[in-house]
Amino acid sequence: MKTPFAVIALSWPKQLADREISELTMKRPTVNDELKYAPSSSNLRTQMEEEARYFAHLCGISPEEVKSLDMEDYDKLQQQYLIFRGRAEAPKGTDAGGSAAFAAGAHAAE
Repeated sequence: MKTPFAVIALSWPKQLADREISELTMKRPTVNDELKYAPSSSNLRTQMEEEARYFAHLCGISPEEVKSLDMEDYDKLQQQYLIFRGRAEAPKGTDAGGSAAFAAGAHAAE
């Protein structure tokens, strides 16, 4: 059964001024989200800035909080986005959104 979100456990939790982030909940992107936030630049640095804003929107956190994540955790956001888009398979033993594996800290199937 598909879910409208995925919980992603962070391998490297972040201590912020007001709280610690040890997991993120990413909502499934909509067409409107894609039109409004999807990276459109050909410049890699600009693409990453735009993608960070997009993931911030999908996870309900600020772009600066996304930028402060460890790259291993950022890779998990990218992988979950691809799973939501049907461009990657959810890890075995999870729902179609991949929630169980990412909540447990597992990586996507190779």
